[in-house]
Amino acid sequence: MTAGACLIIYEGTTPTLVGSFDFTSQDSDGFTLTVGTQFVASVTIGYLALGGSDITNVGLISTTHPTSTGSWSNTGFGFQPNFMLSFGGRTTSLDTNTGNAPFNIGFTDGTNAAQFSAWVSDAVAASITGDYVRSAAAQLEMMSSINNSTTIENRSTFTSFDTNGFTMNAIEAARACNLFVLGIKGATWFVGDYLAGSSTGNFSETGVGFKPAAVFNLFAQHTAQSTVDTPTTGNHTSIGAFDASAQVVTSTTASHGDASNTGYANTQATNKCYRTIDSAGAVVAEGAFVSLDNDGFTLNATTATAGDRFGIYFAVKSTSAATAVRLRSQLY
Repeated sequence: MTAGACLIIYEGTTPTLVGSFDFTSQDSDGFTLTVGTQFVASVTIGYLALGGSDITNVGLISTTHPTSTGSWSNTGFGFQPNFMLSFGGRTTSLDTNTGNAPFNIGFTDGTNAAQFSAWVSDAVAASITGDYVRSAAAQLEMMSSINNSTTIENRSTFTSFDTNGFTMNAIEAARACNLFVLGIKGATWFVGDYLAGSSTGNFSETGVGFKPAAVFNLFAQHTAQSTVDTPTTGNHTSIGAFDASAQVVTSTTASHGDASNTGYANTQATNKCYRTIDSAGAVVAEGAFVSLDNDGFTLNATTATAGDRFGIYFAVKSTSAATAVRLRSQLY
């Protein structure tokens, strides 16, 4: 984790920083970044931009997951949000390369919550990898972290949006780790999950309750959400997004128990919105945006599987003409 940087990339068996961006300004038609560390090669970055009069407040809280179970609250937004997105790793250090690759991301609209966490070990005789994905209104899991024996060590559920922050409940609390939480007040949000098409062709997700302006989705190459408190060995991550005019996806995979430590692959696309790949980089399932609908969205499964096709997502609606939601990809 790095303070001050908004994007960093490491690579290599002994991870080395190969490029970073620092945030400079939000502009009338975009934003400005400053190169912190010059990239050694060009990279394509996808981003989802939110703006307009509907979104009245945005805040970022940096906090630490507790080491004891029970309710824990954080303040500092200066307003009561109606959407939150959290992300973090497995360390309390900033600007320090920890050598492994754990991360977690979660989001909530206050009624529903979804989260994904992953672990990839570094410098081991055989690869140790795992992931965990949950989406359930009944439990509202917001974050978790996995340790190098692929067991859950931290896990918290969402409790409430508060006047100046939020409250969560720590179900498991074995390790202190940083957590960054983005709070937004305004616009209309929905958090859900869906199964991609089991055969090629169009499929629709309904029940959102409005016509989205944009959707962010994450696939973990599972047949369904994980069993509570039970990671799955192997790590297959697809992060994508789409709006009415653009789509982008980036996918990674890391096999488990690979003595050769060669079962790693990644891919990007700007004509798909979800894609899962195997350890050789071959596509297992992928799909493209078709339409934003009055109660959800329609996608086209261009490569399909009957099995691993579970995804979580959040959708956002702009309720006034002044609000803009845009997805773009940019080569840097």
